[in-house]
Amino acid sequence: MDEIRVVGNRRASTDEILYNIHQKIGEPLRLETISADIKRVFRMGFFDDIQVDVDEEDGKKVLTLYALEKPAIASIEFVGNDELSDEDLMEKVDLRVPSILDLSKVKSNEEKIRAHYVKEGYYLAEVSSKIVEQPDGDVGIRYVIREFPKVTVKSITLVGNKALSDSELKEHIFTREAYFLGFMSGAGEFKEEEFKRDLQRIAAYYADSGYPDARVSDPQIRLSDDRESIYITIQINEGDKYTISGVEVSGDLIVERAELEAMLELQEGDDFKISTLFADVKRIRDVYLDDGYAYANVEPKRRRDMDAKTLQIIYDINKGNRVRFGQIRVVGNQKTADKVIRRELLINEGDLYSGTGIERSQAGVQRLGFFEKVDITTHPAKDKNYIDVQVEVTERPTGTFQVGAGFSSVESFIATIQVSQENFLGRGQSLTAQATFSGLRQLFNLQFFEPYFLDTLWRLRATVFNFEFLFTDFTRSSTGGTIGFGYPLLRDLILDITYTIEGVDVTPGGRLGHQQRNVGSLFKGGITSSIGTTLMWDTRDNRLFPTSGFTQQVGVEIADEALLSENEFTRVNGTSRWYFPLFFGFVLKFNVQAGLISNWNAGGEPVPIFERFFVGGPNSVRGFQRSSLGPTRHVAADASDPASPLTEFNIGGDKQFIFNAEIEIPILTSVGIKGVLFADAGNAFDNDQDLSVKLDLFNKEDQFDDILRTSIGFGLRWLSPIGPLRFEWGFPLAPTAKEDTLVFEFSIGNSF
Repeated sequence: MDEIRVVGNRRASTDEILYNIHQKIGEPLRLETISADIKRVFRMGFFDDIQVDVDEEDGKKVLTLYALEKPAIASIEFVGNDELSDEDLMEKVDLRVPSILDLSKVKSNEEKIRAHYVKEGYYLAEVSSKIVEQPDGDVGIRYVIREFPKVTVKSITLVGNKALSDSELKEHIFTREAYFLGFMSGAGEFKEEEFKRDLQRIAAYYADSGYPDARVSDPQIRLSDDRESIYITIQINEGDKYTISGVEVSGDLIVERAELEAMLELQEGDDFKISTLFADVKRIRDVYLDDGYAYANVEPKRRRDMDAKTLQIIYDINKGNRVRFGQIRVVGNQKTADKVIRRELLINEGDLYSGTGIERSQAGVQRLGFFEKVDITTHPAKDKNYIDVQVEVTERPTGTFQVGAGFSSVESFIATIQVSQENFLGRGQSLTAQATFSGLRQLFNLQFFEPYFLDTLWRLRATVFNFEFLFTDFTRSSTGGTIGFGYPLLRDLILDITYTIEGVDVTPGGRLGHQQRNVGSLFKGGITSSIGTTLMWDTRDNRLFPTSGFTQQVGVEIADEALLSENEFTRVNGTSRWYFPLFFGFVLKFNVQAGLISNWNAGGEPVPIFERFFVGGPNSVRGFQRSSLGPTRHVAADASDPASPLTEFNIGGDKQFIFNAEIEIPILTSVGIKGVLFADAGNAFDNDQDLSVKLDLFNKEDQFDDILRTSIGFGLRWLSPIGPLRFEWGFPLAPTAKEDTLVFEFSIGNSF
């Protein structure tokens, strides 16, 4: 052969094709070589057909390969997808532009798209594909979708269940029958993946009720004639109920057998309960993990008595080797310094392995709030006496610039600007500058927080501020700053000491604007110089949006002449907050606050009005106007006119008690929208009134100064780009003639 040519190729280069041709120029033509060459070129995947021709031109023998390339995919489009976006569907297919057309892949992606529709509840969705030829020889892929409405679960029929009722079992599954207003909770929706898990939930609930052999058969799903509803039948084989005839621990024991057996919750005479069995396995294994046995295995063996219907449980322990922590690596932190992460770890290289240490370390790093995800995993080290640890973090943006505006029923127009960095320079420090303007308040605030001052366990917080707030009957203006130090007495127990100095001015008017009213010596302003101490016990899983744990706090603040303070008082506050995760992402929350302020150290001078307790509004008792609850005093409407009529002036209390209970309900978690149902109670009490827990619901008179005011309500919460927003509607349970029966509040910031 004198020359080899390639004709018809567009995407595959000539050099790539010639690389697969073993027929050489200058050598005789060999048919077996050409046959193998054609196969190699076909395996490149670019061609539908290859033909070979040999001609003689000007005395030269020319070998020509005529290549017919497969078309490339020029475009992928979706038609008929009203409910799911193109972007969502594109994530599910594995075809890309400009890949080579593969008809088998085109067909397999039809099923992938349909499976995604089924997962989203569109059980009847149909998907077909069409190849659209382009003028240049390439093709477009068009997926034609008929979505059909989501099918509604009309009924769920359980067959074979005798020991457990239909209603009891249906409470433990996600798929629910449709009912009026059920769409608000997702009732009636059918999602295939969740339904598969429902079958497992039923079997697990039986195993937790004493039936270890319960089985759930493949369900029957019948479509209605109008193709809008489905009827589900689930067949259950309960098996026999078993009780525990005895429990025993065997194998490698590192503590007394009796000590381990005393830890077990599942005991002789109990009904078999799989969740308790697994919990007991974990209790035993934790003992070994916390003593360095990282590979400990606990196998619960069952000895069955078929006649007596009893099970004996034997926890067989294989302790494995005792190991120490080897190398601890931190990965994934592009910005955050290693030491910021490592100082939250309760484990050290060379220490005995501890399972509890790993769990608490992971929780500590997660609580920093700098990371989307924290995973601590272990891996065998080269030395079998050690185990390496990897702390892998996924960082999230911690700097924010927020500009927001809105309208509140009380504050009128609200504008806020905030610049914050929760992980300043990757050092774990926090720096925030904020300005807020509204018809109720003006705030300028600069705050710095260092959680490990000078690389010690001391924490430093410093703030400078300028603040003006309109109470109901007066206005408080202040300029000052604070500096505080905290120290962890225990892992979750923090002691804080804070010094505050501010210049305070108080004037009559407030929201009501009655400039001529005053209450004499209560309107004293001047310098407040105080020192306060706070003890906080905090086990929340997340400081911004907790779902479990609690925080307990008690604090004392003293402003005294010895501190060069013109305003003197002693204040004691206590707060208790609890968080409980419920089913389906619901969170139950409780908040209890109590406070007392006195002028014990002021030689009979009254407590300044701006330091007293004012209750009512979105941050205390919802359903009432802000600062509207508590003691009042009758004063002249115009202090300059002796004949002026008397009006009520809200003077605040020297004691307060507040109780809040609420359930947060996830609605649209992808965009941070939650619902809330709440019940509140609280009031402020004067120095001649006892702190009472009597409720206004049980008071027959229209006078509620010395009892707790109550309300219920609902709301929406949105974690918006400008910060947490709250929309809440509160209803007083026993409103007076002067109070609104519905109070709507829009506010910026978290609840509790």
